[in-house]
Amino acid sequence: MNDNDYDELLSQLATASAESNRSKVLHLTKRRAAVVQKIEDEFGTESSNVLKSSESALRYLSCPILQKRIAALLGLIYLWPCTSTVCEQVIMLVNGDEDLELRKVALLGLGNWYENTQNVEIGRILAKLSNDENEPKSLRDAALYTLKKIAGISSIADSIE
Repeated sequence: MNDNDYDELLSQLATASAESNRSKVLHLTKRRAAVVQKIEDEFGTESSNVLKSSESALRYLSCPILQKRIAALLGLIYLWPCTSTVCEQVIMLVNGDEDLELRKVALLGLGNWYENTQNVEIGRILAKLSNDENEPKSLRDAALYTLKKIAGISSIADSIE
């Protein structure tokens, strides 16, 4: 392989990487827009309070209306960086909230944060939950799906859905 071949290969790799990164950014931008829309739909005139900061959104996790809780949780997952306070709250939701749907969303949030932080404790929580026979099967499946997603086994994870 000569220098021109290397240059061409590097150029192709750089182009592919840039296209992949653009695709990821576009996907994330669409997801964030969808989350903002969900928050606006669920909270109406209160939505600006939820969208103010992660601390503001945290306060709505105890709201008695499930769809508002889910919208606030999605905001925490996709609109702000994961802080230790937010992560602790989401782990508490995963481990003990009464609502199964909210727990599943929280699991997916933990998986999303794991990808960004590589926090091993998140992986342990997901693994433990996926094997806990005392938990509902759908929650164990969601934990397993999230584990496989973060491990990069998306084809297997997608077949679980």
